[in-house]
Amino acid sequence: MLERRWEEVQQLLDDLTHSQQQHTQSKKVLLDNLLCALRQESSEEALKTSLDRTVSYLQEVKHSCRQGVSDQWEVLAHLPSLLLDELLSYSNNLSSFYHLNHTYTLVTTSTTPTDQ
Repeated sequence: MLERRWEEVQQLLDDLTHSQQQHTQSKKVLLDNLLCALRQESSEEALKTSLDRTVSYLQEVKHSCRQGVSDQWEVLAHLPSLLLDELLSYSNNLSSFYHLNHTYTLVTTSTTPTDQ
């Protein structure tokens, strides 16, 4: 069961990575075109416009890469709870198999201050 969950997480990460790589590759092509246009500009005004467009596009690429990393971290953030669920299930199955009364359960603690 744990192996299957790990494979699901790994597949999600692989899918996100693959999608980000494809997205980045398409952006690199457009960036190459913008840089080529930048090199060919002759007037100062056209050069400035082309440079502004290129810088703006680089900001979009940067944002896109950050979003991709954020998406991967979001997947990884669920990993501890998946592992905990699996451990609790394992504990329950062992206790049931060996007819034990004790099983581990998730204990939550209150984070609200108590009146003293």
